[in-house]
Amino acid sequence: ARNWAEEGMKIKVDMRFRGRMITRIEVGKQVMNDFVEQMSDLAGVDKAPALEGNTMSVVLSPKKGK
Repeated sequence: ARNWAEEGMKIKVDMRFRGRMITRIEVGKQVMNDFVEQMSDLAGVDKAPALEGNTMSVVLSPKKGK
């Protein structure tokens, strides 16, 4: 993902919850927020982490001037 952000591409990260994992959404949200934090030097959030059905997704776009 870091290479794609450096090349100026948008990044979409999907996390699929299967079976009983859907009961631990807060853990998935923390993992997603940690990923966004690690990418914060290269990319900003276009679409915040959101749950759609059994899939949580976030969209990041590269920062200008990088």
